Amino acid sequence: MENLRYERTEKSPAIDFNAETGILSIQGESWMENAIEFFKPLLAWIEEYNKSPKEITECIIDGNDNGYRFNDASSKCMFDVFRKLENIHGKTSRVIVKWNCYTETDVYISEDYQSILKLDFEFIDLEE
Repeated sequence: MENLRYERTEKSPAIDFNAETGILSIQGESWMENAIEFFKPLLAWIEEYNKSPKEITECIIDGNDNGYRFNDASSKCMFDVFRKLENIHGKTSRVIVKWNCYTETDVYISEDYQSILKLDFEFIDLEE
């Protein structure tokens, strides 16, 4: 299975999904107009990864000093990513979402996801 990589832009996050390590990284803000098209290959990649996941899969969410900011469409797509990861969690793999929290808003958003999803969340408080 090939890894999935996208460079960060002003409106889209960097993506680094590595099947060999089981580390799925999303870094940067997500403000693109057509988030569904951007996230479609990510969801397909996770579907394929689900066929033989690593024992531990880490999903790292890392924004920037302004936090992990995204529009409503990106928020829905992120939820879809987490739902796909739920399909992996608890079967043959443990999924840990490591969310780097730069702002209080990051904490609230990540806790909202945690309250809905059956994944292991770790929050890293980077507020200063």
